[in-house]
Amino acid sequence: MLRRQTKESGIEAKTNNKGLPIVVIGLDGADPALTARLSREGRIPTLTRMMREGVYSPLKSTVPFHSGPAWTSFSTGAAPDRTGIYSFSIMEAPYKFRHVFSRDVRLPRFWDIAGDSGYRVGVANFPLTEPPCPVNGFLIAGLPGHEEHAYPPDVHRAKYESAINSLQLPDIARVMDGHSKLTLIKDLARVEAATELACEHDVDLLVIVIDILDRVQHRYWSAMDPEHPAHGASLPPEAKDMIPAAYNLADGMVARIMEKFGDDASYVILSDHGFRSTKYCVNILKLLMAKGAVRIKPAAPDQEIYESMEVLDLPNCAMYTCHDNLTTALGLNANIRGREPHGTMPPEKADRLLYGFAKLLEDEKEPNTGQPVFESVHLRQDIYSGPMAHLAPDILMISEHRLVSVPAFSELSIPVEPPPFGQNFTVNQMTGGHAPRGIFIGCGPAVNRSVDLVSEPEIIDLAPSILHALGLSAPVEMDGRVLPFFRQVASPPEDPGGRRETSFPGDDTREISEEDKEKAMRHLRGMGYL
Repeated sequence: MLRRQTKESGIEAKTNNKGLPIVVIGLDGADPALTARLSREGRIPTLTRMMREGVYSPLKSTVPFHSGPAWTSFSTGAAPDRTGIYSFSIMEAPYKFRHVFSRDVRLPRFWDIAGDSGYRVGVANFPLTEPPCPVNGFLIAGLPGHEEHAYPPDVHRAKYESAINSLQLPDIARVMDGHSKLTLIKDLARVEAATELACEHDVDLLVIVIDILDRVQHRYWSAMDPEHPAHGASLPPEAKDMIPAAYNLADGMVARIMEKFGDDASYVILSDHGFRSTKYCVNILKLLMAKGAVRIKPAAPDQEIYESMEVLDLPNCAMYTCHDNLTTALGLNANIRGREPHGTMPPEKADRLLYGFAKLLEDEKEPNTGQPVFESVHLRQDIYSGPMAHLAPDILMISEHRLVSVPAFSELSIPVEPPPFGQNFTVNQMTGGHAPRGIFIGCGPAVNRSVDLVSEPEIIDLAPSILHALGLSAPVEMDGRVLPFFRQVASPPEDPGGRRETSFPGDDTREISEEDKEKAMRHLRGMGYL
């Protein structure tokens, strides 16, 4: 391959006339409406140029539109009822949930398929890749990964530490809360370390996720929305511009990546979901108690249900919450006799009772506004039919409000507040929530901008499309289609040397320690997902 030397870093960066490398950049939570607005205002010049020179569209996320299932479905090209990932949590045993780890994703990711075909790959900061599985290249674990977790071990430690030590943080970081500032530091350092590694390893495919947009939109959305109950909350003056500033920072990181790889590379930019206001916090546990579906034990501890099912008087519960760390989506399971150890619902009546209960939920009104609490309520069999549909909740509720299940506060619904500046979230905080569409931008040789979009692309379409650009066929497990404007720019090597040590990510049998599980949970609590 032809190579050139970048002016600034002196690192050799690949260029060629075939569109390699393909560089995939995830902008967690980038919203299409806000992206369009900031583009018009000149706040995101790099993304604006890519949209103008390539293809741009809103991107339909998964159901639910949440980072765990959405990023997993993007990387596997398969919907949640085929991946079995509906949340950051998974049922380990009846009534017991734990964090999802990489081995729970029982399908190959598109970079696994590319690596097995001889392409060199680099992956950095991608959610649910902890512990790292072997790849034909390198992988730096993402959410809720730790810096020491990478394949090969320590592959990026020196570069990451060097990047941290040389960082010059922008002025806006001075007024960021601690968690957002830490996320920004990690994003900047990982972009620098991963792109340098990608050049050194001569990768054909680089995948990197930038997290900062998701973090600041959850926290600071009310500052942009005059109709939000928390809009007048006291924040440092600079914080009022925090979200546009974060988009500008993310745009700069994309520009930095493009400096390393140049205009001859192909670029795919996407987000897992969009964002919108989250104005009220609805206590689903209180709602279920009012309808007689749930009872809690006397003197139940003040804790959230995902942490312990001990607050529930399970032998007297018809329902229980599950997958309840999605902020604006929440699952309910029927407590069915014979399926659950403390089941109370007769199995022969379960379908009829679930249908009736879903109708009751659809009619529920939020007391502050008089509007429906839920924008949609789904029975599992109505939206999922794949081989892993049985892992989905019996009922999935989706709302514009934050949904929690805590025995503590007495009201059904309370206004969402911004977290006290510099502190982590609590259950009634998080002023922005997920929306069902993210963004897609494609530009470079792998994208034919003269082909019109005839239907809205979905997040599951991107993996088979990227494989097509690499001259590879999508496996039958992929639900997505090859988007018509993607074209082949490369052919796999005739001798696909350097295969992974394992051809199936789910074969990783490493025992996940209790310490690793607790680290994962602490990280997600700090983000406000738990």
